[in-house]
Amino acid sequence: MLVLQITVENISQHELKLIVDVPAARLDAAMENAYRKLVKRYKVPGFRPGRAPRHIFERHVGRAALFEEATDDLVPRLYEEAIREKDLTPYEEGTIQRIAQTDEGGLMVEAKVLLKPKVVLPDLKTIDVPFDESPLVTDEQVDRALLELRRDRATLVPEDEVGEESYLTLSGDMSVKGGEPEAFSGQKLYVHDALAEIREALMGAKVGEERRATFTQEGTERTARFHIDDIGRPDLPPVDEALAEALGYQGLEDMRQGLTNYLETSARREREESRAKAVLAAIEEQSGVEIPEFLVEREIAHQREHHGAASEDEAAVRERAKDAVRRMLIADELLETAHIKVSAKELRDTADRLMASTGRRDLGEDELRTLARVILDEKLTTFLARLGKTEEGPSEAATAPETLAQSEKGAETP
Repeated sequence: MLVLQITVENISQHELKLIVDVPAARLDAAMENAYRKLVKRYKVPGFRPGRAPRHIFERHVGRAALFEEATDDLVPRLYEEAIREKDLTPYEEGTIQRIAQTDEGGLMVEAKVLLKPKVVLPDLKTIDVPFDESPLVTDEQVDRALLELRRDRATLVPEDEVGEESYLTLSGDMSVKGGEPEAFSGQKLYVHDALAEIREALMGAKVGEERRATFTQEGTERTARFHIDDIGRPDLPPVDEALAEALGYQGLEDMRQGLTNYLETSARREREESRAKAVLAAIEEQSGVEIPEFLVEREIAHQREHHGAASEDEAAVRERAKDAVRRMLIADELLETAHIKVSAKELRDTADRLMASTGRRDLGEDELRTLARVILDEKLTTFLARLGKTEEGPSEAATAPETLAQSEKGAETP
């Protein structure tokens, strides 16, 4: 193979310009290959398909068409050769910025390469986040779930005034401290479930009355004006075989076990997500990460376009963008370290299930990439949640469980 002349020019710490000079003989060979491909597709007057000599064919279709076909095939291979030759690790596929024929009849290709930033993770076996060993579900939680099912099937008995077990229909408005009130109507509320300040304000009210309550929710002070539209008391069905059968269970014991299983599945996932978040925070704190400016700029543009940051202070947006990039790079390094991947079949099967549930016929490339990332994030969450757990063997921090790695051979998602 003819030797390439490769020049590397640094643009910044994580960006460089790659210039590849290709000898004329190699471009000629690529042009010949392009001719052999194209001559079979075109009809040239006076010649059978595929039989027109190159110089006649070139006059017929134009040299530009041959040059385009040749470079479309040649340039990607030149780029890969240059990357290998210079032992570069790109962050993503490079951008071809210029293709030109040289005075000597060769080819010059100029590409911009974004380099993969260095991420140094701590020893995952040293991450010490305790496991929550408490029961996933308590009897009280099962009782609460059963109460909610009974409430859904209850009939309402009209009441004169609000009591602890009343079920209300409310309208009114609510405002955050210093903000404009936002109206609501048809709001349903079990008094027993309300915040203490709201319960206290509503107790004893009659239909048509208005009450006000000030309370703190999610760290924010709010004020609400409640108009009592209707008051009822739920007449709950008894917990018996008839209720179990109405809910699709075989009996009382089956109903309680079914509720327990349902709650355990939800609680297990919540606990897994909570521990994964804590483990990831510990890893992030101990990781060393190079943060490329090109990724920060991308994230700033994303936040300004999609997250209402258009009018925010530049410094604040930049700092938030750097944090987001740092987290993303650490997550990507963890995926690589744990060999967590998504096979083409796995993505296809997940997409098929999604389309079946939504009535869609296909998904676009961007949607498939987003879906692949969701699958990866779920696998990463499971991996992080299990770090440090041992079951008659080495710590799962040492290697990713096989169920989390690519389960079958085949092409991976981009």
